[in-house]
Amino acid sequence: MKKLLFALWTAAALLSGCGASEPSVAYETAEGRFLRTDTGTEMILLDSGAATMSAEGEDSLFDAFTDGDRIRIYFTGGLAESYPMQIHHIHKAELLEEGTWEDLPQDELDSLTQLGWTFNK
Repeated sequence: MKKLLFALWTAAALLSGCGASEPSVAYETAEGRFLRTDTGTEMILLDSGAATMSAEGEDSLFDAFTDGDRIRIYFTGGLAESYPMQIHHIHKAELLEEGTWEDLPQDELDSLTQLGWTFNK
């Protein structure tokens, strides 16, 4: 009897690990103000500074946003520490609050302008 129970328990344990499940992806998130440069580069202005963004396989991910909108992004691969920072592999972006140009932090815009970035108001 013990051998039968052990065999059944072992078979159940082995079979439970054989399911075809999707791997779970742990996304990092960030929130900030959206900004599009006059050359079309999309940025997010975080509390820690500005970052350029590139979507993972979907060019239209940021089309619905306007300058100053507060957004949340979901990404993998971390942040490239440069200035502006770089966030690649963005899988999702959502609007948290509509905004305007006046909602953008002026000191961050000044820093980017000094580096040669230009914007359409």
